[in-house]
Amino acid sequence: EDPWIYTEVLSIKDLEAHAMKEDFTGVKIGDVNGSWTSAARGGEQGSYSDRVVIEYEDRFVGRGETFEVDFTGNLDDIHGWQLTLGTGSLTYKGVKGGLIDLTQEHLGVFEGAVTMSWHQSPEAQQEGQLFTLVFEAGKSGYLSEMLKATSEITRREAYIGPGKDITTVDIEPRQGIEFVLYQNEPNPFTSTTNIPFRMTEAGYAELSVYDVAGHVVKIMEGYFEKGLNLITLKQSDLGAGGVYYYKLTCGGTSATRHLLLIK
Repeated sequence: EDPWIYTEVLSIKDLEAHAMKEDFTGVKIGDVNGSWTSAARGGEQGSYSDRVVIEYEDRFVGRGETFEVDFTGNLDDIHGWQLTLGTGSLTYKGVKGGLIDLTQEHLGVFEGAVTMSWHQSPEAQQEGQLFTLVFEAGKSGYLSEMLKATSEITRREAYIGPGKDITTVDIEPRQGIEFVLYQNEPNPFTSTTNIPFRMTEAGYAELSVYDVAGHVVKIMEGYFEKGLNLITLKQSDLGAGGVYYYKLTCGGTSATRHLLLIK
């Protein structure tokens, strides 16, 4: 008696609409339970070569803030990738295409994570803004503390070269560092506010706060590390409510922004 009493082949001609209710039975061979790993890659799948890197600018975001994150990279000889992007306390709000036409169809949204699967036919080398994701921050902090490429839901891998070799894909902060003074958060504020800034190298910096008449009301200085740093300003540092200007000076470089204290 034939033990194979299941439908193994299903032929659909001239398909014009979805056929989601059609079923057939197949037998998977090879890595049946998905347990094969490469010891050299700490559990990542496949035969790896050079990794694919997607970058974003790290920054401080405030609780409740809705903002966009631009992801950049080089598409040279890349056929596609898939991954799980851990989002921490960020809530996904939307996607915008760039060099690649990434849409909601390429994404899966979960609590604390967004999965992504995208592919293309490699053309001439393209480098620049690949896509943009929109988030809302559930708590204040740096993006680098919240965004991380993993294999938690969708396995993290990319496909490169003529043979579509499997490699790993990473999403990480851009390494090129520029001197930047960011807007304080929250703004306006009533008790405390955070002033984030980026240093090109470790060294001393001075933060001066002025009232609208140009009088210095507070000076804070110290030695700060290369990269992102944070200074917390209290209501008691300023006094009366109103508009203030804060200026960060490091070496021969400076930048100025304004804030609003409500009392």
